[in-house]
Amino acid sequence: MKDKSSISTYLSLFASSSTIFCCALPSLFVLLGAGATFASLTSMFPFIYVLTSYKPYLFLFGGTMLSISGFFMYKNRNAPCPIDPTGGGSHTNKAKACGTSRKVSKVIFIVSLSLYLISFIMAYVVPRFL
Repeated sequence: MKDKSSISTYLSLFASSSTIFCCALPSLFVLLGAGATFASLTSMFPFIYVLTSYKPYLFLFGGTMLSISGFFMYKNRNAPCPIDPTGGGSHTNKAKACGTSRKVSKVIFIVSLSLYLISFIMAYVVPRFL
């Protein structure tokens, strides 16, 4: 079973990706003057309207998941990895897998945070100036 940090990191990526579809994508199309393109896109993918109607909840869930993920990553940043390079007789290298897993989780967290911030700006900040 994966640790809590990995699970929360993947959930935060899922949550921040949903904010892109709900809020950033529609705002970007309208900002670029491609409203007709967005209208045809929503006819092909009608779930975008459903996501948009729950925008505050999506942002709350996404922010909560990012916070939990960030907490676990910060808490486990200095946790020891297995010293035995073979992982106690296993054919996989657990020490190397531990380091790689931390790097991948950090990249996924940064991507998730970036998607969330872009979506937040497009959904809540940009409309205030238009």
